[in-house]
Formats: sequence, C-alpha cells, structure tokens
Amino acid sequence: MTIYAVRSCRSPYYRELDFDVMDIINSKPKDLHMDDILEAGQRNTAMAEWWTRPDVVFQRGNEPIPDISVWIDSTLLLSPKAYRFLFDMLKDYGEFLPILVESEEYFLFNCLTFCEEDPAYTNGEYQDDQLIVLTQLRFADSAEKSTLFKSSMEQGLTPYCNNYFKDAVEAFELKGLFFDENLIEQY
Repeated sequence: MTIYAVRSCRSPYYRELDFDVMDIINSKPKDLHMDDILEAGQRNTAMAEWWTRPDVVFQRGNEPIPDISVWIDSTLLLSPKAYRFLFDMLKDYGEFLPILVESEEYFLFNCLTFCEEDPAYTNGEYQDDQLIVLTQLRFADSAEKSTLFKSSMEQGLTPYCNNYFKDAVEAFELKGLFFDENLIEQY
C-alpha cells in the first residue's frame, strides 16, 4: 500500500480561510500555554473539550471554495459535504472542531494520530544532535493500517494517509487536495 502526503491542491488553487491561529489562542483556556496551540501538531494538543465554534469567512477572491483542504500543519478543513462523507473514516484518528463559515457548519479535523517511522529509511540533517530538517521519510509497515496520521519526526507538520483515504476523497469527488507520493515536500 502506498502512503501519501496530503497537501492542498495548487492547480487550481482554492480559497483559504480568513482565520488565524491567534484567534484560537485568544479563546484557549488560561492554563493552556500558547505554545500548545502554536505547536499543536507536534504536541498533539486536543482542543475539543474547550473549543467554542468561531464564526469565520473565506478570504476574498475568485478561486473556488474547497470541499477539503489542509488548513495549518496536519489540520484539515472539511466542508459539510466532506464531513458527511468522511466522518466515519476519520473519527478514530483525531477530533472534529466545528466552525461556522458563511452560515454553514464546517469542521477542522485535528489529527491526533502519530505513526511510527521506519528508522532505516528516515534521515535528516542535524546540528548539535538536534534534527533541523528531514531529508528522507518512510513509515513502518504498520502505518498502512491508519487512514490519516502524522509523523513525530516531521513534527506533525503534514497529514499523511493510506490508499483508503485517497480513494474515498476521489470517489466522493471532494475537491481541494492532492496526494503526493513524495513524503517530504519538494521545492
């Protein structure tokens, strides 16, 4: 089974939310540190217990509105249609955070699942024993059983998926994502 990096589509580009992570920080509980939000993907910060549904809009523009897209790091934005089709598939891998977008209830899917990397095929550049950047990433075979997940070595910056998720997004004709076999983004 192939593992894919899940990325927002670039051709065409889709509109993005006019919603900043600082909006979440401003509504977080006082006992939660700001870094728990800024580094939520890496720290695996669950938010559903204190989340209050914000009212946001898409950025202005002529680009189409996505059914599903990557919002920040390993968080996905799901339209009502995408939520309806993918809820059962994703519910065991994270939490759904409701947001009101132009009078429709969308959801941010906060991925809370890490899968194990294969150390024989995962490498990076280090400085003083601290990983600076991953240059090669491969997951252990056990990752193939997970629908959507992230990598702790990649600091939770990217959602990854198996064929099951990719095939479902394509079968339901959900627009806004592409599935990259290059697990490390190429620039």
